[in-house]
Amino acid sequence: MSERGGTEEDAASRIKKANGVFVQLYPVWRNLNISKEVKIRISNTNVKSVLLYACETWQTTNQITRRLQIFVNKRLRRIMNIKWTHKITNEELWRITHQRSIENQIKRRKWNLIGHTLRKETGALEKTALDWDPQGYRRRGRPKRTWRRKIEDEIRSTRRSWNEVKGIAGDSNAWKLFMDALCSTRS
Repeated sequence: MSERGGTEEDAASRIKKANGVFVQLYPVWRNLNISKEVKIRISNTNVKSVLLYACETWQTTNQITRRLQIFVNKRLRRIMNIKWTHKITNEELWRITHQRSIENQIKRRKWNLIGHTLRKETGALEKTALDWDPQGYRRRGRPKRTWRRKIEDEIRSTRRSWNEVKGIAGDSNAWKLFMDALCSTRS
């Protein structure tokens, strides 16, 4: 753990590991007999899963999200054989490859974890930790935007309370609808 929580170091480590997996799969990316759709699926299951491992617990910043998105975009362009001379926007790249933004994927994974944790039995340590409210003051120099505060802000954006969200988590169909609304790509 670092003084800043370790998210930046973890994200950098994840990028290196995912790049290692991507390099190992060069024969697949170069193979002309494999369709681009299959290559995208292989990338999602092998490269992106390594990249986003445990990202739901990260305190993400714009810088971290941007670095992860740049990594994914470069690899998608390589798989799709899109050269730098071709003018194509990232949104167009995502549309062609049926991808979502990394920020949206991390948010979805985070809320999946929260829903899973809230559905655990009463007294479970993970469930208790979500409700824990530490008292006192934060020392000077600590980040103001904690993981929990970010979650509370996202809940407020849906005009719900934490107790309402806990109630929704009990019904998996209602939770899926809540997550779809919370993680929609539309503003």
